[in-house]
Formats: sequence, C-alpha cells, structure tokens
Amino acid sequence: MNFITRVSNTFTRRNSENIFFLHIPKCGGVSIGHAIASLYLTLNLRNDSGIVNLNAPISRRVIEDTEGFHYPSDTNDDFPILDFREKLLIYFMAQPNTRLITGHFLFSKVAFQKYGERFSFITVLRDPVKRWISSYFYNQFTAKDQLKVNDDIEAHIESHFGISQGYQLVKFIGGANKEGDYTSEKAINRAKENLKLFKIVGFLDNLGLFSKEFYDRYRVNLRIKKENQNPAPKEYQKTTITPEILKRITEICQPDMQVYEYATDYFRTVEHKQHLT
Repeated sequence: MNFITRVSNTFTRRNSENIFFLHIPKCGGVSIGHAIASLYLTLNLRNDSGIVNLNAPISRRVIEDTEGFHYPSDTNDDFPILDFREKLLIYFMAQPNTRLITGHFLFSKVAFQKYGERFSFITVLRDPVKRWISSYFYNQFTAKDQLKVNDDIEAHIESHFGISQGYQLVKFIGGANKEGDYTSEKAINRAKENLKLFKIVGFLDNLGLFSKEFYDRYRVNLRIKKENQNPAPKEYQKTTITPEILKRITEICQPDMQVYEYATDYFRTVEHKQHLT
C-alpha cells in the first residue's frame, strides 16, 4: 500500500468498523480485499498487525504435512482443510486488535454467533458460470501449486475438481460439511439463509453499487483497482468454450446458480434495505 494512502488515512476519516470479507475464489476478491485493507492503513505501522489475510496454499500445506492429506483428490474429503481454516478464523476474530480479516474462509456459524457483533460479514458474488470459466483458465495459466490444471477442458469438466467448481457458492456461504454435501436442497437452502446474515453482499458485475453500499454503511470511499485478471488470451477462451462446453458448465453450476439467483433477488428488496440499517 502506498505512502499517500497512509498519510491520507492518518489525517482523514478511515474505516472504524471491523470487517470479515469472505473471499470466494474468482469473484474479484483480491482487488476488493486490497481496497478494503487500504482503509485501515496509517503512518502507525503497528496498525498493520490488525489486518489478516489467509494464505490459502500454506493452510493446505499445514494439513498435508500434519495429516498426510492431499488436495485436490478424487473425493469430497477437503473437510480437514476447511475445519482448520474455521479454527483460524475464530482465532483471528478472538484477537482484540484484529480489524480486518480476508481470504478463502468459509462462513462459520460459530464465528458469527461469537463475533458477529464485532465484525461485519461482507462478500461479493459472481455469476457461477462466469466464475467457473474464470477459475478454469486461471488454474490452467497461473496456478503454480496443486490446483494447476493440466487437463484439457473436456477432461477437466468431468473431473471431481471440475464438478466441484459448480458448488463453490453453496460451499463458501453455506459452510463446511463433513459429509461433503454441497448439492442437496438442504445445503443450498443453508447457503441462502446464511446470506441474510451478511451486512453487504455485492456482485462482481456491479461493483459500483457495492462501493455505494459500502460507503452508505461505513462512510468511507472504496477504490477498487483491477488485479489478478484472467490471463487466458481472448481468442483461446472463445475457441475453448464451445456451445456444448458452455451447456455442460451451466448444468454443473446449477447448485450455485440457485444461490446466486436468490441473492440477486433478495439483496434488491425492501427487506434488504431494512437489513442494512
């Protein structure tokens, strides 16, 4: 973060509320997380210790090293990683100096019940099909760890990892499930109900509205710069995502689509406006 931001925050209004920004992969979270983090920086560098960002690869590595676990695998057995991250989230929230938490944490009912009064829960969603496609190309071109995709799209789309990308909204908003159930009606409804507990739910295709709602609540301006953009050439994307492939991706994303459509309806209603106050 640049020096000018620190100076400005020192002598002008900066964000005074604690925030937990739940970052769903490939929903613009890097850009948004950095924008929110910049609101807490001042010339007092000790304040930086109150900004927590989960390092997702290291959190996976800890579980792999301690439990002999490997992710991704051919099953829905990533619960040890998710359980570990939930404990980390609660640990960070319990720290008295924590002001902002960002990263690939899942929603935690325990964290909300214990610390929902201290932290505003916010997140940003993305059209599930666009999110799936972005995730595929990012993991193919940019990922350097075990998430790197080496398969062509026909193989990837039918792999466990590819299919799992169709229920990431259900998973992140609904919370970890020991049985790995993220496609049932129960799991989808759990995610829908949890959405109502967030102070702000934005949408990647309308960050202007998200910034406005952020200002209305916190009275500070959010300046979002585009980061971590899709590295795949446009022509390659166009030839890879054929009509047949797009149809299959849409089928895979039906669990997430139900949550997304519910969110776009709910967060435009009078009920939501009352929820914000």
